[in-house]
This record gives sequence, structure tokens and C-alpha cells, in this order.
Amino acid sequence: MIDNIRDFLQVYVENWSNWGPQIYAAVGVTIQLTVASFSMAIVLGLLLALGKMSRFPLLRAFCVAYVEVARGIPVLAILFLLYFGL
Repeated sequence: MIDNIRDFLQVYVENWSNWGPQIYAAVGVTIQLTVASFSMAIVLGLLLALGKMSRFPLLRAFCVAYVEVARGIPVLAILFLLYFGL
């Protein structure tokens, strides 16, 4: 078992000089996407929370309906929809 792990890791050691720059670039893009996603989620969540506290019944009903529908859809279904839909 130790030999299998050593063989597995040896591939990465041998090819790190080729793969390293691509991995570093991918990590940078991942961090940028994460920050952008969190920022948009905070803004959308704040707007929906304020909408749920609104005095306007139509706006309040829309925000409540959106939140309840979003809570009711499984995350895996959304991921499949995004992956296969895009």
C-alpha cells in the first residue's frame, strides 16, 4: 500500500514543474470567483431581507416567495441545472 501511494505521488513530483504554473493560475481564478460569489450573495441576501420587511405587499410577497422557492430546491438539483444547462 505504501508503494502505491509513493508511485501516485511520484507522478506529481516529476511533473510539478509543468503543472505548477497552471495550478497557481487556477487557484487565483478560484479565489476571485469565490470573492465575487460571496459579494453577490451578500448583496442579494440583504436586498431580499429588506424586501421581506417592506411595507409594500407586492414586494414583500415576491421576496417571501423567492426565498421559500429557493429553500425548497435541493442544491444538487441547482448544480445539475447549472452544469448541464450551461
